[in-house]
Amino acid sequence: MKIDFLREARGIQQELLEIRRRLHAHPETGNQEFFTSRLIQEFLRENGIEVETMLETAVVGTLRGALPGRTVAFRSDMDALPVQELTGLPYASCQEGKMHACGHDVHMAALLGAAKLLARHRDQLRGNVKFFFEPDEEAWGGARRMMEAGCMENPHVDAVFGAHVDPNLPVGKVAVKYGNFYATSDIFTAVIHGVSSHGAEPHNGIDPVVVGAQVVLALQTIPSRRMPPAEPCVLTIGEFHCGNRFSIISADAKLVGQYRVFGTKNREKINRLVPEIIRGVAEANGASVDIDIAYGYSGIVNHDGATDLAAEAVKEVLGEEGLVVYREPTMLTEDFGYFIENTPGSFYHIGVRNPEIGAVHPLHSGKFLVDEAAVAMAAAVHAQVAVSFLEK
Repeated sequence: MKIDFLREARGIQQELLEIRRRLHAHPETGNQEFFTSRLIQEFLRENGIEVETMLETAVVGTLRGALPGRTVAFRSDMDALPVQELTGLPYASCQEGKMHACGHDVHMAALLGAAKLLARHRDQLRGNVKFFFEPDEEAWGGARRMMEAGCMENPHVDAVFGAHVDPNLPVGKVAVKYGNFYATSDIFTAVIHGVSSHGAEPHNGIDPVVVGAQVVLALQTIPSRRMPPAEPCVLTIGEFHCGNRFSIISADAKLVGQYRVFGTKNREKINRLVPEIIRGVAEANGASVDIDIAYGYSGIVNHDGATDLAAEAVKEVLGEEGLVVYREPTMLTEDFGYFIENTPGSFYHIGVRNPEIGAVHPLHSGKFLVDEAAVAMAAAVHAQVAVSFLEK
């Protein structure tokens, strides 16, 4: 079916902006998205879409087309960040220390818009569309838990698509990326056990600060000397805690860090190297260490066929000039990748940058702004992707 989804989306743009602004004004962090969940459920039901809840705040909407066919799913994250808003917007966060600084409010409004557009054409719809609203993406993720709770079945999902706002991409543009897009991400905690002593008698102790400092420097040899130079690798020590007085050599020091790579092979390698290096440095200094690795997101690897389909849908909605093809991946991480590990799918970026209104600040900034024209455009692109997949 041939539908001008962009024209229809612009016809409901004000409604979508009102939803987005309500969500923006009432941000909720991971697994606490109760107001958000209720608003989403109400909107879906008002548009005749079946609603299922799971994981307390997650929502799955199912739109069943009048004609038989496959099932395509779309995912939006729901949670906000523990960030103080500094935008001065009239609909700025009313929750102290919480903000939609990563654009999840835009993601939700756009997907709800797509749901409304597609529901208008259910009589022509060949197959089904599912709408996943996922909690806690910014922390430990809801994607895998939603899958374990059954979101990919009844009806079985044949492909999954998703999107993220991009403050580096001008409004009116949508970017696709073939293959590796987002990095894997794992977090490690190392507690170095030294021997406490007087600061004037360091020979009577084992200083965990000195050991920890050596660990920090030694770990930096992983991206610079141990991983292939043409393959991106980032290793960051974000926390280093030790001591409570200048004249005391403490007993313990705690380091917390994160590393990001692409691909299973490099992930397995760095997960082996990190504990090996930390233990080696500690033992060389007479210290011991306890290491814990929290395995995080597996990254996003887009499927070529699904990315081709998304690219064509973007061109149909926004024209040739609306499509951007990224050549380089990002070291950001996302748990959307779980949805497409064993199911075809693709993740694309929605441009929200507009210097004329100050929409230039990075994700996770208290000054993060978007050009709201992106909401209707994203809704139209999602709707076109759905129809293109179901009719292909």
